Amino acid sequence: MDGTAELHDFFRINGLVDSGVDLIYIRDLLGHVSVKTTEVYGKADARRKREAIEAASKEIVPAETAEWDNNTDLKQWLKTFNRR
Repeated sequence: MDGTAELHDFFRINGLVDSGVDLIYIRDLLGHVSVKTTEVYGKADARRKREAIEAASKEIVPAETAEWDNNTDLKQWLKTFNRR
């Protein structure tokens, strides 16, 4: 084989992953025995990794407000910090 089929699979898999299709379904569609084989083709790009991390962090990191945000004395001090 000259690699054309693998290249076609690569673009097809990445298109499906970009659309949000689970790798298990893609594995079944392509007839791969192991999802590990599918993962080789469907590597996540930096944007997808960032989006996944951001989505997961919203679930595990509680929303909190910055305590300093309401501290007017601290804000005033920071405005004058390092001025001579």
